[in-house]
Amino acid sequence: MQVKLDASLGSDEKFVGIQSLIPNQPQCTGAGEIVRRLHACSLCVRQGYEELERQLKEVFKERSNILRQLSKTSRELDGIKVNLQSLKNDEASAKSDVQKLLELGKKQREEMKSLQEAFQKQLNEAAEKAEKQQATINFLKTEMERKSKMIRDLQNEQLDGTWGFCLPTELLVSGQ
Repeated sequence: MQVKLDASLGSDEKFVGIQSLIPNQPQCTGAGEIVRRLHACSLCVRQGYEELERQLKEVFKERSNILRQLSKTSRELDGIKVNLQSLKNDEASAKSDVQKLLELGKKQREEMKSLQEAFQKQLNEAAEKAEKQQATINFLKTEMERKSKMIRDLQNEQLDGTWGFCLPTELLVSGQ
């Protein structure tokens, strides 16, 4: 039961207001009656205080639960912050790694291009050298064939007797 007294009421009106809280009590004016009503009023006030105390305990219990929940939520948020920072660090590390890989790939492509150019140059030089060697071989082969033909022609003339002198065969074979 809640007791509310209006501060604007006078003391007699307050008493009458309290009287109305006591059920089935005839109004009387004796001192014993006043003591009994004051006792009833104090019981009423005590009940009001007990009710307030109970409500206050509930409020503090709810407050404690809310504080525990807030503490738990705060710890969870701290964990989320740590995870988020870790993710940011991982992302930055991954970006750095990717950048390094891209730079390494570019450097390797440049090195491969340089090596390819060097190999192409060596290949061209080798082809040119092979061409020169082949030309030299062809020249020597042609010269050898020409000299061999000359030797045969000379030998055939010698056998025909058109020559007046005789060359030793060793000289003809050796090409001197």
